[in-house]
Amino acid sequence: MRSHTVNRTVPAEALIVLGCVIALSLITFIVSSLSAPVYQSEAFIHISTMSPGIAFTGTALSDSVNAEWRETQMRLIRQRPLAQAAITRLGLETSPDGLLGHVDVSADGQQNVVGVTATDKDPKRAAAIANTLAQAYVDWSRDVRERAIKESVAAIEAGLKEQTSRRLALNRKMKSLGPADQAESQEELASVIGLQTAFQSKLELLKVNERLVVSVGRIVAPAVPNTKPTSSILRNTLLAALVGFCAGLVLAYFIQRRTSSANHDRL
Repeated sequence: MRSHTVNRTVPAEALIVLGCVIALSLITFIVSSLSAPVYQSEAFIHISTMSPGIAFTGTALSDSVNAEWRETQMRLIRQRPLAQAAITRLGLETSPDGLLGHVDVSADGQQNVVGVTATDKDPKRAAAIANTLAQAYVDWSRDVRERAIKESVAAIEAGLKEQTSRRLALNRKMKSLGPADQAESQEELASVIGLQTAFQSKLELLKVNERLVVSVGRIVAPAVPNTKPTSSILRNTLLAALVGFCAGLVLAYFIQRRTSSANHDRL
C-alpha cells in the first residue's frame, strides 16, 4: 500500500493578515499599558426656553427658534472667558484653549438639557472642571441679564422723564391759550399721556424683573468623580486587532494582485 505525504503550507496572504493583527494588537497593548488612564465627568445644565427679553412675560420660544437658542448657548459655554474663569477658580496651569480641548458640550436629545463633559487624568479634577465651567456659564448668563435689564430701565426712565417734561410744558402752554385754541394741544397732550402710561407700565415690569432676575441656565445635575477610566486596555487591543485584520486583508489583496500580474507578464 502506497502512502502519500501531503505538504500543507500556510498561504502568504494568511501570514500577512496574522502579522498585521499581531503587530497592531501588540503596539496598542503596550501603548495602552504605559499611558495614564483618563476619566470623564459630566455636569448637566437646563437651558431656559425663554430668551432674556421675554423671560418674564410668559412667552416661550418656538421649537425652531428654541433649537437655535440652545445651540447658541452651547457655543457660549465654550467661550474663552468662561474657560479662563474656570481656570482661575481652580488654579489650573493651562490656557483657555488647552482646557477647552478637554471639554465637550453636547445636547441631550430634543430636551433643553446640555451636558458639559470634562476629561482629565484625575477623576476629581475632571468633575471639578465640568462643575466649575458650568457654574461659570450660569453666573455669566445671570450677569448678562442683569446688565440688559439695567440698561432697559435706564432707557425707559429717560423716556418717561422726557414725556413728563413734555406734559408739564403742554399744561403750561394750554393755560395761556383760549378755549378755541386748545383743541390741537389737547390731542398732543393725550398722546403724551398715553406714552407716559406705557413707559410707566414697562418700567414697573422691569423693576420686578430686576428683583427676580435669574440665569439662562441652571445646573440640574452636578458632575461627580467617575473612577472608571474611559479607555480599556482590552477594548483598545480588540479594536486594534480588528483594524489589523482589515488592514492585513487589504494588504494581502494588493500583494496577491501584484504577484498575479507579475506571473501573467512572465507568461
